[in-house]
Amino acid sequence: MTEDEKYEIAVLAEDYEAKRLRHENLGYVNTMGKTDEELTKLNLDYHIADAEKREARGKLEAAKQRLVSSQP
Repeated sequence: MTEDEKYEIAVLAEDYEAKRLRHENLGYVNTMGKTDEELTKLNLDYHIADAEKREARGKLEAAKQRLVSSQP
């Protein structure tokens, strides 16, 4: 694996981890006392974070697969 390939994996892994943590943290938000608008926003934020996490995971896995496929 070249240094460029290692760097790509590291960047994608870091991005995935940040998005995974954001999604997880939004799942722990206390909803007691929130208005309907606040609850709607939290719900949207949670689902957007989930989609972003899945997208980041897909990019990371695709990059790893490319590395495995290109090896002799």
